[in-house]
Amino acid sequence: MTPFDITTAPLDAGVTLIEASAGTGKTYSITGLILRLILEKNLQIRGILAVTFTEAATQELRSRIRQRLQSALEDLYHGVSKDAIVDAFLRRGDKAIGIRELDLAIQSFDEAQIFTIHGFCQRMLNDYAFESGARFDTTLVTDPKPLFEEVARDFWRLRFYEAKPLLPKLAMACKRSLEDWVELLERTRSHPDLVILPPAETESCRALLQATEKTFAALTKEWTSHHGEIEALLRGHGGLSRDKKKFGPERVTEIISMIAEACADFDSAAPESIRALAEVSSEAIAAGTKGTGTAPEHRFFTLSSDFCRAVGALFNQLTHEFLEFAQGELPKRKARTNTVTYDDLITGLRDALRQEGGSTLARAIGDNYSAALIDEFQDTDPAQYEIFRTIFRPKDHRLFLIGDPKQAIYGF
Repeated sequence: MTPFDITTAPLDAGVTLIEASAGTGKTYSITGLILRLILEKNLQIRGILAVTFTEAATQELRSRIRQRLQSALEDLYHGVSKDAIVDAFLRRGDKAIGIRELDLAIQSFDEAQIFTIHGFCQRMLNDYAFESGARFDTTLVTDPKPLFEEVARDFWRLRFYEAKPLLPKLAMACKRSLEDWVELLERTRSHPDLVILPPAETESCRALLQATEKTFAALTKEWTSHHGEIEALLRGHGGLSRDKKKFGPERVTEIISMIAEACADFDSAAPESIRALAEVSSEAIAAGTKGTGTAPEHRFFTLSSDFCRAVGALFNQLTHEFLEFAQGELPKRKARTNTVTYDDLITGLRDALRQEGGSTLARAIGDNYSAALIDEFQDTDPAQYEIFRTIFRPKDHRLFLIGDPKQAIYGF
């Protein structure tokens, strides 16, 4: 890694990654790069793109760039400067040309291309609506959560309202709710390339629900016929750990009571009673066995494992079906209201650049800029990065990526 020197850093076409922590003069470096691009490369202000993360940061950066250019212009007039960039230019550059370029930049500063990432994508989709296939006159929805809630409620009604009692009861037991679906949508919409694991099941939800019912029936029958044996193993088997959090006497009493409730009347059983079945699965029994002990064995424990796996497969498939449902419903509902979300701006431009003719769109956008500076680069996601790398080709553009990975707010 080469230490960054704002006065000598190369300004040639290509990609420059600048690691700049908070408090190290990052904004000073960004404004300095723009100053150098104008003074040394004679770039016009409208040909330099600056992208940052928030509206507040955008306004702050705009103000700081203008102040830096104005101060540099005044220093050139006086022929002396404490700014290292201006001082170096006075020693080796043409003062008259520098004054002309800075004066032009300040006079045309309203054309400065300083955006948030979403603002940049929105501008490009609007300016190149035909090339990108974007809808005209869309309304930006800043909070998509009500739309996500609407889609989640509709899916819930379709899958749960007419389902057998087992499904909604399991949903409560597994702590699956409308809020979970909404949160899932929020996470997947902002990261469209996420792969959901485990993958979808090979069977439908209907078939998986039938399998779960069958497994639970076998489990209930086994408990009814052998609950005395099962209780004796849980209370007296020497291999089990008697730690109070595992199979201590009081905890075993609670577990047995809850299992009895779930197996006696599933429809009225408390959610925690249904969850207690997972505590006597073969896996849970093995985990609660002493290191030197031997785990007790019983068909009921095996059936509990089967039941837990069946429930897991059922809700995994429900998750995939919900995402597929949302994938189809969200675009239709936004099309009806002619609205877009912030995430749509990112994915819309990325997808437009991917489609046939995307290279033409990339050139059309890229031809407007000679340089691009991406601030807070550590917080760009893969879709945003793809946009910048597609538009700003290293052989044609100066692309500066500025950020601090230690401050990343996302876990990419």
